[in-house]
Amino acid sequence: MVQKKAIIFVDDNDKICALDQRGVELLTHSPYAAVHAFLDEAHTRGIDLKLPSNYRAVVTLGPGITKDKLVQACMRMRKLGKGQSVVVKSP
Repeated sequence: MVQKKAIIFVDDNDKICALDQRGVELLTHSPYAAVHAFLDEAHTRGIDLKLPSNYRAVVTLGPGITKDKLVQACMRMRKLGKGQSVVVKSP
């Protein structure tokens, strides 16, 4: 079984897109089984991705990050502590 991989991100028009070796397409038009989602601070609020219970998020720390912003980013994982987990990375 071949696993397809893509990076999921929000484009400049606030559309959720998938990027793979072939290029960029709307997530709704892509059949990917395993994905990585990249949400920048501007798109952390107001987006709700339905992610499986076994998914893990990576939250990166940068200059000026506040506790409130960090918690907001982590809470994108709606099943946090019930199968989903978060890893914190710092440069």
